[in-house]
Amino acid sequence: MSLTEVWWIRHGESDSNAGQRTANAAAPVLTELGWRQARSLARAFGQAPDRVVTSPFIRTKQTAQPLLERFPQVLQEEWPVQEFTELSHVHRNHTSAEERWPHLEQYWARCDPDYWDGEGAETFRHLLGRIDAALGRMNRLTGLTVVFGHGLFMRAMLWQMLRTERDLDEPAMRRYLHFHRSLWIPNCAIVRMICRNGRWYTAPPDVHHLDAQEVQKVSDLG
Repeated sequence: MSLTEVWWIRHGESDSNAGQRTANAAAPVLTELGWRQARSLARAFGQAPDRVVTSPFIRTKQTAQPLLERFPQVLQEEWPVQEFTELSHVHRNHTSAEERWPHLEQYWARCDPDYWDGEGAETFRHLLGRIDAALGRMNRLTGLTVVFGHGLFMRAMLWQMLRTERDLDEPAMRRYLHFHRSLWIPNCAIVRMICRNGRWYTAPPDVHHLDAQEVQKVSDLG
């Protein structure tokens, strides 16, 4: 029986991760370290995947670039698996992570899945809708698919896959926040998933393909 595998990979370090101001949520690009991480990742593949998926954000496309240069024949797709944008343009654009932090603290202290911060933001409920759509696509895949994604999105996806209750309210969102804080996914880490008999099995985030100097611990909230 052939296996369906999906490897979710967090993008390499971005200038936003490194503390720099960025124009908007989609604007961050890879740092020099991020490019080194992406090249180390590409060297870790023994064979070409069947499909490479990126989000619409440039940092995932840049992280995928060394792998696609190595295997240019691979099918490429873009899915709406971009990072969760909690904050509006007013609170997010042209800011650094340090400058955004007070607004992020307020957002996560509220834990209202239907709270909308304003133009450019999305609700937590909308994020889970995008995650459910991605999971639906995964269930139709065959072979090995590599998805270049984002830290908070990936953790929220794992939480959505594991949770048993379907209610989405303040207590549920607080449970997600505890889950988020307990699971670290470094830049360019691989989360391997295998589907057997219609059920997904997930391995812990793997960074063995990176040098010790390439493993950075930075926040991916906001």
